[in-house]
Amino acid sequence: MTDGTKEIELKLAIDGAFSLPDLTDAAVVSEVRQDETQDLWAIYWDTADLRLARHGVTLRRRTGEPGGPRWTLKLPLPTHDPDAADGNGVLARREIEMKGPADRVPAHAADLVTAYARAAPLTEIAQLRTRRQIWSLLGPDGHPVAVLDDDDVSVMEHGRRISRFREIELESHGLDEQQLQRIGGLLRSAGAVDAEPIPKVVRALGPAATAPADAVAPAIGPDQPAGEAVRAALTDAVERIVRHDAGMRMEDAESLHQARVGLRRVRSHLRVFGPLLDTRWADALDSELRGLARQLGEVRDLDVLIERLASVVEDLRPVIDPLLDDLAHRRDAARVTLLERLRDERYPALLERLVAAAAAPRLVRAATRPAGSVLPPLFDVAWKRLAKHAGRLKATSPDADYHQLRIRAKRARYAADAIGPALDESRREGADAIRKRLTALQTVLGELQDAATSRDEILATAARHPDNGPFNLAAGITLEREAQRATVARQAVPDAWSDLRRPKHRRWVKT
Repeated sequence: MTDGTKEIELKLAIDGAFSLPDLTDAAVVSEVRQDETQDLWAIYWDTADLRLARHGVTLRRRTGEPGGPRWTLKLPLPTHDPDAADGNGVLARREIEMKGPADRVPAHAADLVTAYARAAPLTEIAQLRTRRQIWSLLGPDGHPVAVLDDDDVSVMEHGRRISRFREIELESHGLDEQQLQRIGGLLRSAGAVDAEPIPKVVRALGPAATAPADAVAPAIGPDQPAGEAVRAALTDAVERIVRHDAGMRMEDAESLHQARVGLRRVRSHLRVFGPLLDTRWADALDSELRGLARQLGEVRDLDVLIERLASVVEDLRPVIDPLLDDLAHRRDAARVTLLERLRDERYPALLERLVAAAAAPRLVRAATRPAGSVLPPLFDVAWKRLAKHAGRLKATSPDADYHQLRIRAKRARYAADAIGPALDESRREGADAIRKRLTALQTVLGELQDAATSRDEILATAARHPDNGPFNLAAGITLEREAQRATVARQAVPDAWSDLRRPKHRRWVKT
């Protein structure tokens, strides 16, 4: 991710009787230096129903800091970031600063919060005044390893203070969470207490800002209506898209991958749960998603291909660079097209529809029956489609047929993922076991498909450079390497399928 910096801080609550203890620690802090006190005024922006706050997102314009007024957007870290998990008072976020006038949200910030705000306008929702005392915590080398802020926060309304609280923020400038907690222990011994790791404005706004974000996954189980499992599956998939939208816009490859997975799961759930859904409603939603799925797939597939080939041809560079350069140009063009789609006015409307679909999918009467009896047969449908295609495959079948098998294996895996959590423990374990074997088959087939895609791209690029002898020699070497990988993958398919198709792995479906 290219925008902003990672902010990792420990939040503690304090009262008026608190005084700063000695924070020197030979292993972490050698000196504590008090800096100039700041008087900060911040206007926070959100939708009227606090969609940003309810997702852990804050957007403010603050004055009183060195360098003049600035806008700051803070986003939850993507789930694949190792620091993403909050706990023990630690709050980890992506912080992005930008300049802009006081009365209008900067375009870049508005773009990055699209998935949270969607069609709702952004408006001023809170004003906070903070009297901040600052201490720099210096390491043995004399450089700051953390900054400690003692914040006396006033919540203002029409120039009048309506509430007040005090908290400590210990922000890492290189310390890991264990080291932060080590210093936090010294603060706790002086009277500070653990605080919920939430932004100031969320604390100021109260319960409305901590309410669930968008759709809420219901409790599911074998005796619950099958429609609740549909809601839970769609909620999880849509939340994945929303959570990773900003990362896509900042060209984070893993965020793009996760958003694509979320979109695929939505479409898969519409297919798997088809007998429980209004057909016209489900088909119309899937039709809307198809074009976006294609654009996400184009960028993601090129990312994967570039990463794969870069490792395969490392010893052949720079002779082989025309191949990688061509792929990079196409990926960049595909990204531009995708960003245009994400910034089109139709996209927020689509997200609104997805959130509404997760909250209240259009169910038919069959969805009122118990999940334990209704759902397993739906997996069986996906399984039979997979088994039928696998039965027609031969060792000499074209790569395209193996790719179709991979698609069916992925659909069956998504079905097991969606259905398993709604079953009793024994059947849930069975669904999880077959899901793992489907993943193993899908992985082997994915290696075969990636090798086939690489081959086609190498041949196409070679055809455009017929007179470049050194390149074509390197291309030939690369083709041979990919052919070897394809052979290994193809030979592994029968064993993976043989293991998967054992009847014992599907007993949970018939029980």
